[in-house]
Amino acid sequence: MATSGVTCEYFAWRGIFYLNGISSLLFGILWALLFRDHPSELKQSGGVLVQDEKAEIVAVKRRHEPVPYKAFFTSLPVWSCLVAAFGNFGGISPFMTFAPAILKKAVNLTDIAASQYNTFSFILQLFLKIFSGKMSDLWTAISETNKVRLFNTLSLGIAGVLCITTAFIPVENQVSRSLVNPITAQHLLCEGRM
Repeated sequence: MATSGVTCEYFAWRGIFYLNGISSLLFGILWALLFRDHPSELKQSGGVLVQDEKAEIVAVKRRHEPVPYKAFFTSLPVWSCLVAAFGNFGGISPFMTFAPAILKKAVNLTDIAASQYNTFSFILQLFLKIFSGKMSDLWTAISETNKVRLFNTLSLGIAGVLCITTAFIPVENQVSRSLVNPITAQHLLCEGRM
């Protein structure tokens, strides 16, 4: 986010999209060239070595098992992950993407200042994740499922309250209206996804 502000300051908004597009393309090409499902599929590997009954070492190619689509689409945990992913990509990701533009237009910040405020939310999110992870490890009296429920309820509940209270802050207090509540809500929502 901080590099996006600098890029935007010197190359306009279009430069951010080109920078992100080129870096995504490079990482995609690297992934396609280097990633394989199994070591036997790598060009540098002649096959996986296994030992048969005669104690001879032979190279075999791994066969792919059929994908269990019916089991996949009838699994409740899979559906809960899909719903959470659609909620994330439909709610949080657009907010995080457009937060610098909102900050720039609402508070008349420069591109660099808007990206720095947005970067602050990610740094705060990191510290909240570390803190809540450490608290989760130390808190042994509660089951793991209940810990996840508690931390998600706290993060989403507080974030929701902050987003609602933003509507009641007077227009004269644009800085607190545009920075404090949405940014705090943003990293609380992100922290709840751990």
